[in-house]
Amino acid sequence: SNHKHPFQFQIDGGTMIKGWQLGLKGACVGETRKLTIPPKYAFGEYGNPVGIPGNSILIFDIEIVSIEDGPEIPDTFSLIDTDKDKRLSRNEVESFFKDQVKGNGPTTPSESVKLMFIYEDIDKDGYISHFEFNGPKHVEL
Repeated sequence: SNHKHPFQFQIDGGTMIKGWQLGLKGACVGETRKLTIPPKYAFGEYGNPVGIPGNSILIFDIEIVSIEDGPEIPDTFSLIDTDKDKRLSRNEVESFFKDQVKGNGPTTPSESVKLMFIYEDIDKDGYISHFEFNGPKHVEL
């Protein structure tokens, strides 16, 4: 698609695909970068349910219009991964949502867990790995 409007995101926030995290590190205001992102750094062989087919190579032309210091990012992956096996089970994610949401969100914890596994369990093995997790996490580069 052709988006011409500024898009705000946090590089290390864990909300962007790994290809953006890697491809935009060290970028400066006014710089333009063309990112060609292979599937393993985007949505893998399974794609994204909102319209990106599996094994897609993604191409972005990006202009950096501003850079700001963001807030400290919590390592949410480690907070959810209570058994420290580097993967998130449905039970761990549901427990985390129940503690965090307390019924005040737009969806119930079980609906949130279902959506999270649809979008983030890329290999459909029933777990969300550290690599698959799209939320805030500590990433070694």
